[in-house]
Amino acid sequence: MWRYRAAFPLEILEPVSLSEGCTPLISSKFRGWPGLFKLEWFSPTGSFKDRGAALMMSLLKQQQVTE
Repeated sequence: MWRYRAAFPLEILEPVSLSEGCTPLISSKFRGWPGLFKLEWFSPTGSFKDRGAALMMSLLKQQQVTE
């Protein structure tokens, strides 16, 4: 996700990360229809929310929010 940092509202100088993102995308069928499926359970916590949480924590750290 950090490869898209140019699109973020603020510059992130020191990202906080647990290696979220870059989850595999596989091609398969669902009920006979072809589709692409993102394997989000490969994220650190198994949730698609990891990317947003990493961005939020990075912004809070950069703004020196501690509580």
